Amino acid sequence: MIQIAICDDERHIQGCLETMLLELGKVKNLKLEMEFFEDGEEIVQNVTDGQRFDIIFMDIKMKTVDGIKAAEQIRKLDKGVQIIYVTSHDNYMRDVFKVAPIGFLSKPLKREEVEHQFLYAVNYVKNQDAYYRFKYYKSHYQVPVRDIIYFHGSLRDMEIVCENEKYQQYAKLSDAEKQLALCNCEFIRIHRSYLVNRRYIRKYAYENIYLHNGDILPIGRTYIKQIQTALSKECKEI
Repeated sequence: MIQIAICDDERHIQGCLETMLLELGKVKNLKLEMEFFEDGEEIVQNVTDGQRFDIIFMDIKMKTVDGIKAAEQIRKLDKGVQIIYVTSHDNYMRDVFKVAPIGFLSKPLKREEVEHQFLYAVNYVKNQDAYYRFKYYKSHYQVPVRDIIYFHGSLRDMEIVCENEKYQQYAKLSDAEKQLALCNCEFIRIHRSYLVNRRYIRKYAYENIYLHNGDILPIGRTYIKQIQTALSKECKEI
């Protein structure tokens, strides 16, 4: 079951999204459960009370609490939820990157864009349960991929940086990249020494990537185009 929240103060947008998603669910054999909210304050309170969603479709411009402030509060409580902004205000895109949205939909909604963004988010949700498995000395480890912020590699030594812990592995960064590719996990190579989980990227500039944990990592010149292409779905360069 995929838990979905639709937060938008326009009833016809709620209805339009509901219809499209239910049709997609039938075609793709996905079980969906949806809840609807008309303001950011409502959904924040719902999440504060313990409700967890896999995907949130969030309008930006709402009366009491806008979608940016609401997402900031939700991120403090649930770092795993996938947020898709639904908006006619493209000028807000630079402000929303810090809450790590997985995508954007522009109003009026287009069926093909809804399908693309939704299935992309569903795939990401399914892969959150994946594990990165490795051996260090005589110990075997399996770390949830969703908890890994980035890999830092140097020759055959690699550091795995998570939210609350760091691990060491004797391997090349390219070995980790291949293993993660098998589970379609969203990691971006930003430098010959760094492989980053895109959900932890707060913003990026020409020379650096800024992460939610406060780390600032360098961008390799040969990876600039690749990074711009990968992140253009979520936000323009800051």
